Amino acid sequence: MTEDAQPTLLEAPTATPATGLVVHRCSRADRLAEGLAEVLARPLPDPFATEIVCVPAPGVERWLSQTLSMQLGASAGQHDGVCAGIDFARFDPLLERVVGQALGIDPADDPWRGDRTVWALLRAAEAGRGEPWFAGLRVSFGEQARHRFQTARRVVRLFRSYAVQRPELVNAWTAGANTGPGGAPLEPFSVWQPELWRRWCAEVGAPHPAQRVALAADRLAAAPELAELPERLSVFGPTRLNPAQRTLLRALALHREVHLFLPHPSPALWRELAADPTAPGPRASDPTADLPGSRLLARLGRDTRELQTTLSPLDFRDDPRPEPGRPDTLLGRLQRSVVDNLDPATEPSLRRTLAADDRSVHFHSCHGPDRQVEVLREVVLGLLADDPTLEPRDIIVMCPDIETFAPLIQATFGLDGVESDQPHPGQQLRVRLADRALRQVNPLLGTLSRLLELPVGRSGASTLLDLCADPAVRRRFSFTDSDLERLHDLVPAAGVRWGLDAEHRRPFKMHLFPHNTWQTGLRRMLLGVALSEDGQPYRDTVSPLDDIDSSDVDLVGRLVEFWSRLVRVVDSFTDPKPLAEWLTACRDALTELTEVPPGERWQMAHAWTEFARLAEDTGPPESAGDTVATGDTVLTPAEVRGMLADAFAGRPSRANFRTGALTLCTMTPMRTVPHRVVCLLGLDDGVFPRRTHPDGDDLLAGEPWVGDRDPRSEDRQVLLDAVLSATERLLVVHSGASPQTGEPRPLSVPLTELRDALTELLSDPADAHRLVSRHSLQPFASSNFTLPGPFSFDASMRAAALASATAGTSEPTVPEVGELPDLPELSGDHVEVPLADLQAFFAHPARAFLRRRAGLSSLTEDAAALDEIPLALDGLQQWQIGERMLRAHLAGAPMDALRMPEVLRGGLPPFELGNRALDSLAEQVVAIARVARQHLVGPAESRWVDVDLGRWRLTGLVPGVHGGQAVEVNFSAVKGRHRLRAWLTLLALKCSHPETDWRSTVVGRRGHSISLGPISESDARARLNELLILHAQGLRRWLPAPPNTAAAHVESTLRGGSPEGVNRSWEFEHDNAWGFFVGSQLAELRAVPSTPEDRTRLRSRFEAIAFRVWEPLLAAEVSR
Repeated sequence: MTEDAQPTLLEAPTATPATGLVVHRCSRADRLAEGLAEVLARPLPDPFATEIVCVPAPGVERWLSQTLSMQLGASAGQHDGVCAGIDFARFDPLLERVVGQALGIDPADDPWRGDRTVWALLRAAEAGRGEPWFAGLRVSFGEQARHRFQTARRVVRLFRSYAVQRPELVNAWTAGANTGPGGAPLEPFSVWQPELWRRWCAEVGAPHPAQRVALAADRLAAAPELAELPERLSVFGPTRLNPAQRTLLRALALHREVHLFLPHPSPALWRELAADPTAPGPRASDPTADLPGSRLLARLGRDTRELQTTLSPLDFRDDPRPEPGRPDTLLGRLQRSVVDNLDPATEPSLRRTLAADDRSVHFHSCHGPDRQVEVLREVVLGLLADDPTLEPRDIIVMCPDIETFAPLIQATFGLDGVESDQPHPGQQLRVRLADRALRQVNPLLGTLSRLLELPVGRSGASTLLDLCADPAVRRRFSFTDSDLERLHDLVPAAGVRWGLDAEHRRPFKMHLFPHNTWQTGLRRMLLGVALSEDGQPYRDTVSPLDDIDSSDVDLVGRLVEFWSRLVRVVDSFTDPKPLAEWLTACRDALTELTEVPPGERWQMAHAWTEFARLAEDTGPPESAGDTVATGDTVLTPAEVRGMLADAFAGRPSRANFRTGALTLCTMTPMRTVPHRVVCLLGLDDGVFPRRTHPDGDDLLAGEPWVGDRDPRSEDRQVLLDAVLSATERLLVVHSGASPQTGEPRPLSVPLTELRDALTELLSDPADAHRLVSRHSLQPFASSNFTLPGPFSFDASMRAAALASATAGTSEPTVPEVGELPDLPELSGDHVEVPLADLQAFFAHPARAFLRRRAGLSSLTEDAAALDEIPLALDGLQQWQIGERMLRAHLAGAPMDALRMPEVLRGGLPPFELGNRALDSLAEQVVAIARVARQHLVGPAESRWVDVDLGRWRLTGLVPGVHGGQAVEVNFSAVKGRHRLRAWLTLLALKCSHPETDWRSTVVGRRGHSISLGPISESDARARLNELLILHAQGLRRWLPAPPNTAAAHVESTLRGGSPEGVNRSWEFEHDNAWGFFVGSQLAELRAVPSTPEDRTRLRSRFEAIAFRVWEPLLAAEVSR
């Protein structure tokens, strides 16, 4: 690696162009861009030749072209140049093109292009069935394998990585050896890899990638004109060079100028490594690992250090660019410690007191992702307000997980188009999101992804209604806003729940039950166009929907057309088929179901282009015709979904970079591009560095070498590059506390290293706390608006903070709900009340009042989705499993036959924990069933009740009647609502069928049972009339009658129970529905005053109603 070994680069075109490899390096990309401009300013010998500059990402291309345009051809002291005649290419595709040119291979006929060789590997695996080495592939490629294409694609990518990283390994395999990366024989479980490699290469019928690179390098060395490249090639910003890339660069540099512009963080470390160069070897024994003195270089900079090591075998001329000056701030000192490879412990000049006005580095600790974005918005606005020279283009926000944060950014910065009464100033900023997934950039691809999920989903009513609201779908079928609102009424009214039709329920084993499908619901709508429900007519198994108006006829027709086309699309997505047929089905689906306005036609063209690209990269070579087709191998729906998910994943583009707006992007594209302010968003523990799942078949993972790719190391290097690219401010916004519990969350390891490196630069470590701002959970917290420096610019949140501050500290008051008039269905002289409504009312009077009078159908929190395997079952999980087992056991299933289904459902804790939980549940089920069978005598039947009490008429169906006894069996403990339900059942049966001495029994947890009755007909009518009166009162004014608490109160009064039991009952029973009317203290419930209609001398309405309901019940109750 000597300068004398390379020819001198000439300043002007000559007959003999300069050749050789030149490495330009600097810690900042702007200085590298200056060096590139100097190189490009020297014209090529051919004035018509186009310069080629390889860039790592489209964002760098946009920035580099803008930077070069201010230097190339510019007047002295001016920035009026132009960037033209330059082809910005990607490095790997360029090298692939060069290899093809050297070997005379047309890209359309290249058998190794993209995923074309997946089919060859599938054929090779198929041919190896039955041979000894195939045993290791039986699960993945055997007859029962379900995802053969996905597995084959994974193996192909694994083999390609071997060819790129360890060409000597695959060359040995090709020669017949079964050795590993170190030359030792492979373990028996890995022998399938060299065997499959040889068969795969034979099936492809062309030199494998490692051979191609070596052959192309030899030909380029002998005949450089084979490569259609200019006399100069520039490669800007590579962070890793694998053996194949180095081989081709060496060959190209023999007859051309090849310039590498490397973003290296430390020229001092480079000099130390260059003084004693080492060849690449195993990473575990890398002698250069101990050379970095800077903490950040040692912990975050492994990739650039290994890049220099992998370059050492090459002959190149070193051309370091001058380092830029660093500000005299904490950020500047941190950058100097990295650039000069200094340890503050041994360099006292770096350690200083943190200046009062030094805000060059700051951490913002938040509660979760949504609060991070809100804080980011306020921080950016504050920076722009404090510095009039700062513009949005000077700020870049980098985030490792742009798809998670993109919806939050769109909502917070007003990119979603939703207008607000009090818009935030941050919503006036120009903000651009980059690196989005294609399905987000092109809505049609997102629609296609949703359609592909339908065959494996249930096609629920809400899913398809949401699909109808998709802009492209609603335009195709002319669904207006009022149409969608009407559909939300008609679809539930028609009984649609899930399933396109009965056949689509077959995977769920529900195909024999055609009701509640879309097909049945649409038939009801269509029949309702011609018939009403008068006389209860029906056709076949369909009854008309009476809610169809004449204005709905056209809407129903369009809905039926949508459904019929959707069924065809889903059917086309259900069966396995070749790739070409899948892509045709995708095109047909978008054509059938979507339509875009004229100004958005690019979406359709872009989708067709993506399909064509996928066909080219995955299909057979054009020259192969039908002779090397994809064979009989077909793709399953799951494999196609996985393939399209990869194809539509986030892909860097240049569209939203450097537009003059505030740019939010992933970490990689702009990592080395300098900005005045660099904001790092979402670098949370568990997210950054990214989690990786090593491939168990990867032979290189056991002993990685210097230069091997490591995604977690890449993320650390990206953070280091981002720190060095900030010229004035570095801001880190992260999660520091749980948004649910407020519990502190640890920093990610790279951020901890950054914080520690900053602390080492402070002469007083106590100043480190000034580097962190811990933000409140809510944006309306008063701390966000406290002088002298209010943090938030949100006027609406300021108003909320003022309202909260002036509200005082008293307990929140409960809204007073006066007496309301009777509901229409409960007014009049003769009112019919369903027995089920009466039972539901007394089970929870507060919820029934809110549902009937305010339309609030649910005031309970949704159960959180369980993403982790439980170590113990909570109460709800125990009830769900126990109730299933109890029903099945009572139906005759033995307990032994019920255990395995519960295990296979995946709701139990693992291993012995699950066995213990299941044992406990089984014991309880047996105990309940033993008691229940004493009452379940004779066949079960349902009895209709119809009770006329004058003003009230009670009707309903009573199930579970065995002889003269109604029996209800539950896995849950017998509570107040169960006892009231049994009491109402007894009263209704006795009043409707007085000739029988009825009993009503409820059996619950631990075999506890309660029986009621017998009771006289006169008593039953009186008690039932009293409860119907309370029901009517409770729907005019909320009824303070929580069943468990009321029962406990009456029992403690009549039977001498403990008052503490009443308190405990109210603590467990109080929920947000009761909280709408009364506080959580029992004294507040008892303080509700009685009314004249309560007919009592008691001051407490709760106590009066409790005795009216429960005293006669307890008198008729027998507990066992």
